[in-house]
Amino acid sequence: MRTRTRAFTLQARAKLNVCLHVGRVQPNGLHEIRSLAGCLDLADQLDFEPSVDGFALRCEGADIEESENLAFRAATALGSDSGNVRLRIRKNIPLQAGLGGASTDAAATLLGIARIAAQRESRDFAASEIAAVARSLGSDVPACLTAGFKTMRGTGEVIDPIRMTAPPWGIALLRPAAGMSTADAYRLFDARADERGYLNAPLAERDLSELVASDIAAGRFDEFCARVRNEFDPVICDALPDVASAHDRLRRAGAQVTLLCGSGSTVAGFFLSRQDAQDAISRIGLAPGEWSHATAFHDGE
Repeated sequence: MRTRTRAFTLQARAKLNVCLHVGRVQPNGLHEIRSLAGCLDLADQLDFEPSVDGFALRCEGADIEESENLAFRAATALGSDSGNVRLRIRKNIPLQAGLGGASTDAAATLLGIARIAAQRESRDFAASEIAAVARSLGSDVPACLTAGFKTMRGTGEVIDPIRMTAPPWGIALLRPAAGMSTADAYRLFDARADERGYLNAPLAERDLSELVASDIAAGRFDEFCARVRNEFDPVICDALPDVASAHDRLRRAGAQVTLLCGSGSTVAGFFLSRQDAQDAISRIGLAPGEWSHATAFHDGE
């Protein structure tokens, strides 16, 4: 007898790259990367509800056309198994923030539809099938399928989970009004990479992921702050002065180190505690179009 399909909610957590090293464009048109990333408490909420009227998607908190929403593309990629599902996305992660908001929604959509298919006993998706679809959707989607900390290699498709407890450190996020798409950020990086010497050393020699992961696992805050790095940082700061200003504002508010999130434009400031991060956010005045949030790393599901 078939199990009755039930409504449920999944958390689509923001992703923060604490190390991001960028290499050359590969034959598939994507850049080689080496990265260490962690999930944050900050998350979008995805509500899945059975339906008899086919697939429908509603997104609250962001103005995104259904057909342009990566979650819609994720559902479509699963074919008939996405049918008869109503999906509501409640956005908390801003767009063009470098926090993986679209990718994490797509990953959660894949997991949610697979769960519904299992409830209906219509299809039992293997993890390898979900991972293959994730790779087809974008280089960040595979990482968002994995909870907690993980390393990313290749063009983002090689994911290695790291089992460790999230530290109690606070993270203050500040997104200026100015933004840039990931595609534009990579084009700008390519235009300036060679002149800045980013690509002179082999990618593996630049990778600090293992050392930073050890610092996180051991709770070594000072060492962590000394090692975090994002090779997009100087490029995006040069292109968007408001991003450079966000670094300065967070440091003046007490952050021990600041770091561009992904390809931008959010900047993260790191503090010993979440309360310290919250206090810093309360001291930073926001201009129109800006966004801020105090959060922390998240362990698992």
